[in-house]
Amino acid sequence: MQTTIYYNEEDAYLIKQVDSKSQRERKSRSSVILSVLEEYFESEKRLGEILVDLGVISHSELAKGLELQKTRFTDKRSWSLRKRSNARWSFKAVIAKRLGEADSDGSEES
Repeated sequence: MQTTIYYNEEDAYLIKQVDSKSQRERKSRSSVILSVLEEYFESEKRLGEILVDLGVISHSELAKGLELQKTRFTDKRSWSLRKRSNARWSFKAVIAKRLGEADSDGSEES
């Protein structure tokens, strides 16, 4: 499929942004534009809606998964706190590892 995009001088800034992003990510201009559009249209959706739209799961599978989630994770607060705590410790481990690598290779500490 082919699409033509017309823009004027006022839009040149956006095209420069697309070109910069395409160079950083080593993608084509059209690929970057499509990924930005996808982010825009999918940002308001929940994960289940996106999976159904992509055809990965059916509506009935989504309903089953949501019901299972309700029955298995009734104590949402403690699960959320546990998840957040684990993420915090993982983040600390990554930072500590990176700092340790910087120390061991003779880099200056900031």
